[in-house]
Amino acid sequence: MLHILDPDEYDIAAIQEPYLDHTHNSRASPNWYSLYPKEHYAKPEDTRSLLLINRRIQTNNWTQIDFASSNVTAVQMQTPSGQVLLINMYNDGKNHEGARKVTQYMRKMARAHNPSHPPHIVWLGDFNSHHPMWDEERNLHLFTRANLDKAQAIIDAMAIHDLQMILPKNIPTLWAMSTCNFTRPDNVLASSSLHEHILECKTSPETRPPKTDHIPIITTLDMNPGRLEDTLKPNFKSADWPKFRKSLSEKLANIDTQHEVQNESEFYRRLNTLTLAITDTIESVVPKLRPSPYTKCWWSKELSQKRAEVRKLGRRSYTLRGHPDEPAHRTYKTARNQYGTMIEMAKRTHWEEFLQSVDDKTVWSTHHYAVSAPSDGGKARVPTLCLENQLDGPAMVAATNEEKTNTFMKTFFSSPEPEELDNSDKEYPPQKFPFSTIMNTQIK
Repeated sequence: MLHILDPDEYDIAAIQEPYLDHTHNSRASPNWYSLYPKEHYAKPEDTRSLLLINRRIQTNNWTQIDFASSNVTAVQMQTPSGQVLLINMYNDGKNHEGARKVTQYMRKMARAHNPSHPPHIVWLGDFNSHHPMWDEERNLHLFTRANLDKAQAIIDAMAIHDLQMILPKNIPTLWAMSTCNFTRPDNVLASSSLHEHILECKTSPETRPPKTDHIPIITTLDMNPGRLEDTLKPNFKSADWPKFRKSLSEKLANIDTQHEVQNESEFYRRLNTLTLAITDTIESVVPKLRPSPYTKCWWSKELSQKRAEVRKLGRRSYTLRGHPDEPAHRTYKTARNQYGTMIEMAKRTHWEEFLQSVDDKTVWSTHHYAVSAPSDGGKARVPTLCLENQLDGPAMVAATNEEKTNTFMKTFFSSPEPEELDNSDKEYPPQKFPFSTIMNTQIK
């Protein structure tokens, strides 16, 4: 899934029932911030929701919202078109905790916000509900009284909070691995104020990762989340060093080096001139490098060919979803299983070959992999800091980068102590030994 998730194209990825390893971490890459529910750090086994935020979006433009539920992660984005509250929900089919927590929060938010400027709302995720309003009619067996009652709670919330279903009806979002039937437990809802900003909401059956049964849903909004462009890095490995030295020598020839430095300002003037000459030479001579977000040292041409084959079979199986007896479904299932096995084997083989090739230099890299603190690989970000609780109001928090910086400054760097007044009458004890200047040879 991370391979498909192009950071040049997508801003947010909402995942339900995420994979968690034995250290209770999911998987990400440095291109993404991982947002877990707060409850994840107390009961990680209950986590059913996860958000990935593109690292190019300015961190001042979004804030994680706490729903006090392992089934819900939410983020509030600041855009030129107003605030957007995106809620990623997993709705348990038994107790509906996700929908209940979200509905409670929406009621509180409706009372707290200015009714003339309400935030835009997006609900998305695994609702685990079936209804003729969004499911295909051929799935009549799913429209039981129990399922219709569960779905009615979602429909009532849509009416109360003015939400519209933006993923069109009759588009399935799940392929049952046992029966090969296509159903629609997932949905995307948005407030009517977002209607003019919605460009597209569709599924992508051919990009469904192996060993998963849910189909990715792609939603495109015409809103600017405040992206920053990636800065290109100099590729020193491909630099033409003779050309570099020649160019740098020409720039250094103009620097005055005839007389000694007389004072501090002269020193810093020369230092800045030297630094500018080096940086200008790097900028003009050294080629630029933009690392690919998809670099995988274990990937092979065989995996690329198999992936193309699986996607082609997936499109055909999806087209024939109304005919469950077609051989195309079984062929697709077999190819997907083979593709998943090939990926596992490629990763294992690459790791074993790396361990066998360890020498006196790479052993330290191996040691770093083995003893580093467990992480999902995502980019780190300081969360919203709770400063203090007020008895007669909400808790004070530090949400912006400036507020967090000031909080850390006050915490780690206390204000200097007031200077003592000069007291000439104070009596000091007699000197124990004569003071002598510390010499450089002693320090060495």
